[in-house]
Amino acid sequence: MTFPFIAQCLGQDFLAQTLGRDHLHVPGALTEPDCLVSFDTLNQLLATHRLEAHLTTFAANANALQQLLRDLTIVVTYDAQLRTLLPAVWPLALKTVLDALDAGAGLHGNGHWSDYAIAALLPAPQVRTADPNPDDSLNRARRDWLGPHALDELADRWIVLARGEPKAADAVPQFARTTSYTWQCTTGLTWLERIIEGRYDAFANHCWYVTYWLTELRETAILETSALSQWRRVVDGLAAAGDRGAVDLQRIEE
Repeated sequence: MTFPFIAQCLGQDFLAQTLGRDHLHVPGALTEPDCLVSFDTLNQLLATHRLEAHLTTFAANANALQQLLRDLTIVVTYDAQLRTLLPAVWPLALKTVLDALDAGAGLHGNGHWSDYAIAALLPAPQVRTADPNPDDSLNRARRDWLGPHALDELADRWIVLARGEPKAADAVPQFARTTSYTWQCTTGLTWLERIIEGRYDAFANHCWYVTYWLTELRETAILETSALSQWRRVVDGLAAAGDRGAVDLQRIEE
């Protein structure tokens, strides 16, 4: 199998054009703190080295990894043509990072950024801060985002890594909202439960997207018996742990 070059897929100047930057500075990657890597140099590196090499290196630097992945999702959120490349690029990126972590890369040793990096491994549309119509941008991107089937067994490996991480739990609804309601009400809820693992006290009041999504599912989707049981189990668990949004959700059932 031939894997793509990231620069070939996304374009030589994709970061500069999308983010409006002249330079990229990766903290800790340079010997001189006042030295910057120009985008000419960066694009040359990306054009001549495979994606795997960079991600393998970044797997040991959670902050750099989450910034890279977030920048990539911002790029494809605003470019429909680039979104068609997600099924080829993202599974490769996810597998590379997971393999590096299995081989001993110290993502969890990089301070509080590890939870951000783990969450960023599950791709979801992201908007620019200055976007005047963020909802429109998100809705357009969600219509033709990466399908869950493209992740295949990689999703299970990610869930094992993500267990116990509130930010990873919040990543599930952001990804799920790019899928069908059927998937959200079945597999999406199952992913969420697997990440929480019954440890509701660690997630209560730390997951804004989760409670928003659960509200949306209850109000807009017809939940079958098994899905409704899952929904209630998560809501009741969070509410019992003191989650304010979940307590409000329980009132829907009254």
